[in-house]
Amino acid sequence: MKTTEKKPSRIIGGLKAVTSYEQVKDGAVMIYSMLKALDPRNIKAGRVETFDEARTRLKVNNNELEATRLNHGRIFYIASLFIVLAWGLRIEYGFTFLGTILTLSFTAMCGSLMFRHSFRASQIKAKKLHSVKEWLNNPSFWLPDAF
Repeated sequence: MKTTEKKPSRIIGGLKAVTSYEQVKDGAVMIYSMLKALDPRNIKAGRVETFDEARTRLKVNNNELEATRLNHGRIFYIASLFIVLAWGLRIEYGFTFLGTILTLSFTAMCGSLMFRHSFRASQIKAKKLHSVKEWLNNPSFWLPDAF
């Protein structure tokens, strides 16, 4: 009589390969290194340069800067329009829990986009690489020109 050995299934073998101790350890080390990188004490200061030095480094002229500033303004207003539309639809179709969470997250994404483009447009308009604190202290920077 023949005896047949049972072969391990491909699924079990695949699971063992995926869940090996070395891979779990490597994953934990990678996550730990990412968390260390987010520690504010480990963040180094960025590049320190003037607006003109940055313009020279990036090799852009005044026409390109003006077009970029206007694009930043347009994106700002498009993102604000999306926020208004999202909340309008939310009001029109009722406030469900999941829909509200979705609208809040969409608002946060559009809001961060609005901040980014408003900040960049204000730097180009002022021809100065100012800080976020300076941007916050000057309300005339908040609404960029779009046309």
